[in-house]
Amino acid sequence: MNTVPLKYGWLAGGHTTYPVAMAASQYFKDRGGKFVDQNGSGYGETADASSTFIFGWAETPGHGDPTYPTYYLTSATAGNTVLSCIIPSTDSLFRMPIAYYSATYTVNYAITLLGKEYDIYLDTTSKVQFADLTNSSQDAIIIVDGLAASAVKNYANTEDDFGDGWVIVRANPQLLFGLG
Repeated sequence: MNTVPLKYGWLAGGHTTYPVAMAASQYFKDRGGKFVDQNGSGYGETADASSTFIFGWAETPGHGDPTYPTYYLTSATAGNTVLSCIIPSTDSLFRMPIAYYSATYTVNYAITLLGKEYDIYLDTTSKVQFADLTNSSQDAIIIVDGLAASAVKNYANTEDDFGDGWVIVRANPQLLFGLG
């Protein structure tokens, strides 16, 4: 059994990067970056279920604040942290954990989800960004492949335990170009 945690983030396809000034106090789990959108002031912020535009995939250089040993935390001042951001092209692929827990997130990965559009979920307790296979309102991501979780997990904690379910996704082209 592999005991090395699975890394989330860019896997293949277009990988052009550019610097993005981040909004204040954005959390990134140590095991990968996150899809980001732009707030009203033009700063990158973590994408969530309300995001209607995918700005890119922000990558982190490591830990930003020793107070949070399993997170990278951007500066409390907007614009003071600049991260490398991948501009997703229509062939860019990313690996994300899946939200499969509680009475709310009840859909596990299955091959029947291939090609379907789903939302991004940001858990406010654990600070983990998941693929939400239960909801499809913003349709930010398109499922390309995945692995079903072996059990329902309680992701709403601060431990670095994402479970073992994941999906490979591409950003929905309609949200990449602001057409969503």
